[in-house]
Order: sequence, then structure tokens, then C-alpha cells
Amino acid sequence: MSEHLPGIPIYRMRIKYEPDIVTARQKTRLLSQLFGITGQDRARLSTAVSELARNVYQYAGGGIIEFYFADAQPQALFVRVSDSGPGIKDINAIFNGTYRSKTGMGVGLSGSKKLMDHFDLQTEPDKGTVVTIGKNLPRPGLTITKEQLPDIALKISQAAPDNAFEEIQNQNSDLLNALEDARVARHELTALNSKLTIAYEDAANANQAKTQFLSNMSHEIRTPLGLIIGFADLAMEPSITSIERNRFLSTIKKNAAGLTELIGEILDVSKIEAGKIELENIEFSLSHLLHETILPYSLIAKDKGVLLSLKIEGSFPTLVHGDPTRSRQILTNLLNNALKFTATGEVEVEASARPCAENAGTAIVEISVRDSGIGIAPEKQTRLFESFMQADSSTTRKFGGTGLGLSLSKSLAEAMGGSLYLLTSQENVGSTFCVSLKFAVDSNTKFQPAPQEMNVIPEPRPSAGPA
Repeated sequence: MSEHLPGIPIYRMRIKYEPDIVTARQKTRLLSQLFGITGQDRARLSTAVSELARNVYQYAGGGIIEFYFADAQPQALFVRVSDSGPGIKDINAIFNGTYRSKTGMGVGLSGSKKLMDHFDLQTEPDKGTVVTIGKNLPRPGLTITKEQLPDIALKISQAAPDNAFEEIQNQNSDLLNALEDARVARHELTALNSKLTIAYEDAANANQAKTQFLSNMSHEIRTPLGLIIGFADLAMEPSITSIERNRFLSTIKKNAAGLTELIGEILDVSKIEAGKIELENIEFSLSHLLHETILPYSLIAKDKGVLLSLKIEGSFPTLVHGDPTRSRQILTNLLNNALKFTATGEVEVEASARPCAENAGTAIVEISVRDSGIGIAPEKQTRLFESFMQADSSTTRKFGGTGLGLSLSKSLAEAMGGSLYLLTSQENVGSTFCVSLKFAVDSNTKFQPAPQEMNVIPEPRPSAGPA
């Protein structure tokens, strides 16, 4: 068997009589204390040495216990227990848990292997056994120097054995420490289980949301595809008039454009999740972009009898640098939602801008979209910006949509250095969404009131009276 020493020798004692087992435990406890090993680790180490000493006494007729200090990283206290007995025949059965002994043989070995930071065993038939165990010194904790070792060795050699009452008290203290550590560990395990349960529920909800999304997406894709195929067949009929053919082709074009927009949103979500979204940085007029984006929606608002308005308040930068396509996409998503969920009343867009106090070359633009639509229930508001989410599945069935718009818009706003949030919402009263975006501006850019025509949106036609 190898004679490699695990560190610098500190103390050596012989196990010959049964009281030596208790002494070994006491020496281990004192050494652990001197090396800063406390609580459950100290109880584990002293118990392990006690069990190994008992095995040596019972099965080998005695042996040697040696204590070593390993000045490595991390520092450690090692204990080597050796004997010249018959060796261990059932070592594999002991470690795999299948060995059974009426006298407890194997408990010290298997327990030490599980609970120690270091463990080594060498055994040969009729030549004996050497078991080396070790516990790392706590970090942060005491740092032991080689110069301290002689004093530590002297304290160990001169320490008087505890009487029976003191030993019982010390063992009770070890037991209480172990119980307290077990209570803390049980509390931590309970907290971890709670977190795992929440994570599992979140994962299940996310999976359900994606399943619902796939169902919605199937409907959103198949509906325009079906219309495109159906009207293409009709347009190919030789007997139809040119007017009918143009109407059919117009329907095909409209559904193809909607399908292209939907697929674009899906691709954008994939790019954002992969961190590959790219933003343009070009000069444009933000006030003109706002007006041009909103203007086509006046036709939808007219048909629904909804008042659509734009108000650009205060001073506005004449030109900004940024991504006009993504800015328009965010505003489009907010307008789509506002008009989709508003049957009567109004949709109002307000915009304002100010120079960024922290960066003179940046303008902060805030846009709010307020509607008098169906509103959002309080319990549904926290999940609005999750991918594939709508307020509830009945919303999807009644109004359509994939649940990607708000999540995508929020991610785009954040990519542009801003934010998107729900300012307020009340069921049957309406909602207000706000988006804050940052744009670069030149040093000579002026902040001035937007042209009056930028605030003009065609009025909706009067509602038809009863027939």
C-alpha cells in the first residue's frame, strides 16, 4: 500500500482500547475548532473519525490515527486511519449499499465517502487497510500558516480528555448543530421546491401559450391562403367579366399583403429571440412619419364610426436619425389594436418630444395611443407583453390576431433604447398604451411646433340612420 502522506503531520495516536475511540473523537473535534471547521462539518468529521476508529478496534484489534495539514488551495485537514488487520473483503458491496452487517461494519466507510471533501481507501488481504479522509477549511475563514502548526500540535497533545459528562455535552452540541443545519437545509430545499414548482408552472403555461399560438397561427395563415386559392380559381374562370376579375385579383392582393405582414412578424420575433435584429440609422421627419402612418387608418375609423385624431404637442425635432421602418411598425401595431377593439368612440394619438438631459445629441419621443374600446381586465394586464399572448382566447376567436404585436413592439422599442407599456386600462372604458423612443439628433436640429396640417386627420362620416 502507498505510503504517500496527505500533508504536514500534526498529531499521531494509537487505537488500542475502547476509550481511545472517544479520545479520537475529542481530538478531532478540538483540531476542527482550531482550524476553523465548525457546525455540521465539524460534527461530520469527528463522527467519521469515531466510526473509523471503532472499525479499527473491532475488526483489526487496533491501529493508528494520524492528523495532517494540507497547505494547498483550498487548505484542508486530513485524517489517516490505518491498521494491520485482515483487510476488507466486501468493499464493493459496502459502497454500493448492498452489504449488511449486524455489527455496523461499513457504516463509517460509506458515510465518510459521502460526507467528506476527500476520501481514499487502500486495502489488501492480510496486510491491512488505510483510510484517508479530509475536510476543506471554510472559505472565507481562518488561514493557517506553517508557523502555527507547532502550537496547534502542542495544544492537541496536551489537551486533557473530556470527562463523560463533558463528552455527552459535546456530542449533544454536535447533534444540535447537525439538526439546525438539517433544518436550514430542509428550509432551503422547500424554497427550492417552491421555485421549481413555479418554474414548472411557468413552463407549462408557456407551452400552453405556444400551443394556443400555433392554433391561432394556423387559422391566421390558412384563412388568407384559402381565400387566395379560392379567388385565384374564380379569377381563372373564362366566363367572368373584367370587372369581376379585377375584384377577385384585388382580394387576392389584399390577403397576400396581410399574409406577408404576418410572416414578417413571425420572422421578426425569431430574430429578436436570437439577438439578431438589425436597426437602420437614417435621417427622417418623425412628424411626417406619424401623419403618414395614421392617415390610412382614417378609412377604417370612418367605416366603424370612430373618431381618429393625432395631436403633436409642444416643440418637435424637425429631423431625427433612427429606424423609420421599425418606428412605423410599432405605431402600426398600436393603432391596429386600438381600432380592432374599439367599436364606437375615439382613438387618439398624442406625441411629444424633448432633448435628453443626459445626452445632448439625443431626443426622447413619447407617443401615447388612447382608445375607448373594450379595455383589459386587471388580471390579464400583466401578461400582455408575453409572446403569443392575448387577453384571453375568446379575444382571439372574436377579433382575430396572433398575440405577437405587443410583444414584438415592446422588444423593438427596447432595442431602440426606449420602452412600451400599458399606462391605464379599464374594462368597457378603454386603454392607453405609451411608447418612449430615443432618436439621435444633430447639434443644429431645431425643436419647434409641428406644422398644423400634421394634426389634421379626415373626420369620419356620419353614421347612417335607421332604415
